Amino acid sequence: MSYTPEVTELIRRLREAAHLRSAASLLAWDQETKMPAGGAEARAETLAFLAGLAHQRVLAIDADGLLTDLHRKLEKRALKGKAAVIVRAAWRDVSRTQRLPEEHVRTWAAATSRAQHVWARARAADDFAAFQPHLAEVVALARQRAHYLDPDAPPYDVLLDTFEPGMTADTLAALFSDLRAELVPFAREVVRAARTQRPKPFPGRFPTPVQERYAWDLARAIGLDPERGRLDASVHPFTQELHPSDVRITTRYNDRDPWDAIGSTIHETGHALYEQGLPEQAWGTALGETESLALHESQSRFFENMVGRDRQFWNHHYPRLKKVFAEGLAGYSLNDWMLKINAVKKHPIRVEADEVTYNLHIMLRFELEQALVEGAIDVTDLPHLWRQRANEYLGLSLKSDRDGVLQDVHWSCGLFGYFPTYTLGTLYAAGLDEAIRRDIPERDELVARGDLCPLLAWLRRNIHRHGRRYPAETLIKKVTGAGISIAPFMRHLTDRYGALYKL
Repeated sequence: MSYTPEVTELIRRLREAAHLRSAASLLAWDQETKMPAGGAEARAETLAFLAGLAHQRVLAIDADGLLTDLHRKLEKRALKGKAAVIVRAAWRDVSRTQRLPEEHVRTWAAATSRAQHVWARARAADDFAAFQPHLAEVVALARQRAHYLDPDAPPYDVLLDTFEPGMTADTLAALFSDLRAELVPFAREVVRAARTQRPKPFPGRFPTPVQERYAWDLARAIGLDPERGRLDASVHPFTQELHPSDVRITTRYNDRDPWDAIGSTIHETGHALYEQGLPEQAWGTALGETESLALHESQSRFFENMVGRDRQFWNHHYPRLKKVFAEGLAGYSLNDWMLKINAVKKHPIRVEADEVTYNLHIMLRFELEQALVEGAIDVTDLPHLWRQRANEYLGLSLKSDRDGVLQDVHWSCGLFGYFPTYTLGTLYAAGLDEAIRRDIPERDELVARGDLCPLLAWLRRNIHRHGRRYPAETLIKKVTGAGISIAPFMRHLTDRYGALYKL
């Protein structure tokens, strides 16, 4: 498609800023996967410098009024189609950047880089006190950031809007209240039934080098393009997008339980498929970017939970898994495996939690981070309050902060408002799965044959190719016929766990 000279120039400027963000993303990925521990301080300074440059470049986009003029045309409906999408998103992004002083941007980048490094060491040592001052600095900066962006709005809503445009804490609280009312009694029923069908322990070990090879093969089998992606190890699994042609995922390995790596790999592959599915020719513009984190999470949750925990999926993949881990899975049947990966139990670690209890972990974090950002609680209160809520929501008596407040990387990165997108993504994923089953009646047969291509093609067509053309809930409603709803997710849980535990 050809654009006017003004829109073409805007795209050129947007891509200059995108190149700087990509460079910073590469350094952030390296920090979590390859960087020697001694490089932490220098890396923080480099990331701060790049953040400052990127900030300047974004401000330069409208230095001569180019974007302002295009936005006026947009308001007069003189821009249509793709050009309108690009200008609308650029206006939002540049306007937000204009409200942030460059000094704050540099300080934020350096502080979160240092905090992330300290968090990893503090988690390993179960030492919250070592992390506490760094987290306190990040929280103070997050409050300051929210004030710069919108001094009249609740600070948590402002930060939440960064990840999920238009979402508010009040909307989330109401949604979580409805979900909790359904989940808690259902979880009790499933946990009760699960006591009579406890999964067998694995009979052997799972060497990390073998897991690494299997995880990479599995990611490719699901659809990851190996020429445009890679898989590494990190303390906390994540996806780092540099460009649709360069998407990096990580996982972590446990030689006693292969599902840790397998589940994380499938999850991160879902994220990577979204990034690889964005139109390369639109990179740097709204048409080549993802709209919201909830939409992103819907892709990872779809592959991890709707597909990756499904019996049809393992009808195809379990024979090879058992061959690869002959000792670790000796005498372990497919039924044993399905009980193991879908076991419902009280687990302290969010990323290892089952589908039924997972969102209770998210509610805990949502309530604490909102209170923290809005000043209702202090950083020093977190360990105690975390243990208190874990007992109240999950029936857990935590023995360490490593299994509590230190388990997630998000707050060290300043990602306040990120956690709720996991639950929103889970709800979207269930709705998408119902829509796929409607449009592809042979869905289960395809998965049982190991052929996920039609499912991925459906997601490419209905989700990935749109970039930021539509708000997340609008796109989901367009595709599924409904907006945010807990109903598809509860139907999914009832079907899966009803069959598994004969409820």
